[in-house]
Amino acid sequence: MKKEISLRIAKNFLSKEDINLKKFTLISDSAAKELTKYKGDLYLNGLTTLSDPAAKALAKHEGWLFLDGLSSLSEAAATALAKHKGGISLFGLTSISNTAAEALAKHKGKFKLNDAASGIIYKKLSEEIAFEYRHYDRKINLSKFTSIDIKAAIALSYLENFDRVLDLSGLTSLSKEAAKELVKQDEEVSISLSGLTSISEELAAEIVKHNGGLSLDGLTTIPDEVMKILANSNGDLSFCGLTSISGSAAKALAKHNGGCWLDGLTSLSEDVAAALSEPRRWLSLSGLTTISDETAKILSRNKEGLGLEGLISLSDAAAVALSQVRGWLHLNSLTSLTDKAAKALAKQGGWLTLTGLLSLSNTAAKALAKHKGDVILSDNLQSFVNDFKK
Repeated sequence: MKKEISLRIAKNFLSKEDINLKKFTLISDSAAKELTKYKGDLYLNGLTTLSDPAAKALAKHEGWLFLDGLSSLSEAAATALAKHKGGISLFGLTSISNTAAEALAKHKGKFKLNDAASGIIYKKLSEEIAFEYRHYDRKINLSKFTSIDIKAAIALSYLENFDRVLDLSGLTSLSKEAAKELVKQDEEVSISLSGLTSISEELAAEIVKHNGGLSLDGLTTIPDEVMKILANSNGDLSFCGLTSISGSAAKALAKHNGGCWLDGLTSLSEDVAAALSEPRRWLSLSGLTTISDETAKILSRNKEGLGLEGLISLSDAAAVALSQVRGWLHLNSLTSLTDKAAKALAKQGGWLTLTGLLSLSNTAAKALAKHKGDVILSDNLQSFVNDFKK
């Protein structure tokens, strides 16, 4: 026998009666409207059908909506639920029209979906959906979509605010035509294309025209000829999927003037380090856990900044070498620092982050207190060092 959530049951639920809404398979339109007053998540997983008016009412609820018992949704219900500002769980959805899928794809909150439904809803980023997101917040997260048509690329090519991150990391392929439109973004917009696992010379030639940052972290290998093209980028480049890099590819990157992230590298030869070390760039090599003194000396040429977040040990000689970095120097995996290393790093002069340190001697703390730039430590050690500045 089907059980319905009536208006009376909804009111009793709101009056704190112990009612399990999951056991009901139907809901009246008036009850749905009443339940929007509930301040919390609504678990309506027993519902097997949902009328269009009920969906429109529930869309006004501000918490999570759990509707995992629904196996299908009408286009009108999907359109209504897409306007819901909280999370929606539709894990039982097995049947949905293309129009309803496109409507749900406009939902900007969190979604819980099964793989089949997710594949239908987020298959293609359309022009209409792209226009919806143009006015969104600083990070435009479109990572759920696996493909994009050229009209959507055109819609996204003129974002209204600067300093945006356009996350398209779900794309598994990108046409030259769509890429040509996407790169018209302002230079302050960073684009993530980290879902791409390969890239042709032709596509590289298009995306490199973008003046902002590019994330291509899905690439595990990059042919030297492609790297030569990408190195012409005027913005920052992220290749964190690379676990190795050839000498010729490193030499190609040496011509790149922007920041470069190569956090997937776990080892680095001195020749490659020399090729990558460029005074005008920021370089991140946070996959390295150790470096030789000579490598540290070579890498210190990166005056703009150096990210060595993965280092777990640092010799005194390496600390002396790295003190030549005048921009940011990130060493946040170090848990200890000798007095000599602290004295050396105190001469660094830029921004030094050592948030992983567990302790410091008085001598080391006094040394770091003399640092002319900013030293960022854990809260306890920050206070300890600051006391020596007084």
